[in-house]
Amino acid sequence: MSVRLLSIVWTLVLWFTAAGFVVIGAMSFFLFRTLERSQQRDAREVLSSRVQDVVAALEGSDDDVNEGLEGVRTAIERENTIRPRSRFGVAVRDRDRVLLTVGELPSHARFPPPAPRAASLQIVNHISASEREFLLTSAQVHRRGPPYVVDVALEQTASRET
Repeated sequence: MSVRLLSIVWTLVLWFTAAGFVVIGAMSFFLFRTLERSQQRDAREVLSSRVQDVVAALEGSDDDVNEGLEGVRTAIERENTIRPRSRFGVAVRDRDRVLLTVGELPSHARFPPPAPRAASLQIVNHISASEREFLLTSAQVHRRGPPYVVDVALEQTASRET
C-alpha cells in the first residue's frame, strides 16, 4: 500500500470515529433529557394525585374531621413505607393551627398559594438547606365548618440523583 492510500484510510477512520462520537453523544443527550422530563412529569402527576386523595378524604369526612385526618395519616405513612425513595409530607391546617403533620416537610419552605381546586395546582421546586429537593404544592379543602389548607411535599432527591 502506498503512503497516500494509508493517509486516506486513516483520514476516513478518523472522520467515521468522530461522526460516531457525535451521533452517540447527541443520542445520549436526547435520551437523558427525555428521561428527565418524564421523571418530572411523573412526579408532578403523583403529587397532584396525592393532593386530590387527601382533599377528597377530608371533604368526605364532613361530620368527623378527625376520622378524615386519621385516614390521611394512615395512607401517607403506608405510601412512605412502600416507596421510600419518593416520600410525601403532608400538613393540614385551618386558619391558626396545624391539625395534622405526617411525613417530612422541609423547614422554611414557601408553599405556593392554595389552589381552590385540586385540578389547578401550582407546583414549585424547593431545595432545602441540606441540599434535598422537594416538589411543593398547596390546595384548599371545601367542607362545612372552617376552611382547611393542605400542604404537600414530595421529596425528589433520589430521583434527581438517578
